[in-house]
Amino acid sequence: MKWPWPPLRPKDFLGIAFIVAVLALSVFLMVRYPYFPQKSGNAGFGPDWDCKDTGSGEPVCVKKIGAAK
Repeated sequence: MKWPWPPLRPKDFLGIAFIVAVLALSVFLMVRYPYFPQKSGNAGFGPDWDCKDTGSGEPVCVKKIGAAK
C-alpha cells in the first residue's frame, strides 16, 4: 500500500505540538479575556446615560430623566 504522504519525522511532531499549543493558548486567552465591545455599562457617554445591548448591532443609549448636570 502506498501512502499519499511521507512518514512523519520527529521534527514534524514538534511542529504539530507547537501549532496545537499556540492554538490552545489563543483559545484560552479569547475565552478568559474576551475582546468584545461593552455588553453593559454606559459605553463612554457618562453616568447620566443608560445604554443597553440589543443582542445584535450597536447598543441603544438614552439619557436618564432628571440627570444632574
